[in-house]
Amino acid sequence: MRSAKQVFSKQHNTSSRRVLQDYDYLDQLSDQDKDWLARFTDNYYSASFDLNPGFVRTNELLGLIEAKLARTKTESGIKKWSKKLELVKNHTKKFYQVSENSDKNRNIDLRIIKKLNGINVDIFYKTESGGYSASKYYKYCQNNVIDATRDLDLKACNDRSNHQSECVMGKFGANNIDDYEIDMEQFGPEDYMILNESAMEVERMVELGILKE
Repeated sequence: MRSAKQVFSKQHNTSSRRVLQDYDYLDQLSDQDKDWLARFTDNYYSASFDLNPGFVRTNELLGLIEAKLARTKTESGIKKWSKKLELVKNHTKKFYQVSENSDKNRNIDLRIIKKLNGINVDIFYKTESGGYSASKYYKYCQNNVIDATRDLDLKACNDRSNHQSECVMGKFGANNIDDYEIDMEQFGPEDYMILNESAMEVERMVELGILKE
């Protein structure tokens, strides 16, 4: 979970987003209240919830990565997926953790590889008893302010996040970062939005002569 300082910083709450979120009372809040509001902001406005680590069956993941590697043509891609393949090959347990690893190199974006064979990859989460379950009840951490296991609450947060993104794009321009060669696998929705706003600001400063290309 991010701290209040991170959530309310200009890097996260950029100028276009501050138009849609009013936090002029922050200096009146205690540190505890700020932490709660930070969690609420991520949940309510951005549909960003803390997740428990996700696991995939090791043998299934191995097959998917091998298929991905066989179709990869670039040198950097081959190097990247070969390293991940080696990690999975050396894993001796039935389930392999693919998300929420402290070592980011061990995280695997299943969206990139599960489309190869047109199959759904089951993601499992640890239960209280130490077993594994694919139920979304175990997907979300308990420290989220809004209960994401409730379908109506989760849908409302997703709808709100999408609406806010549309407002930002409508007010401040279309997507500009597609013009750049960026590995978007490394970015989440919030990072994508912030990067896009930064790209638009740089273009504006170039037009005004503040920056030179």
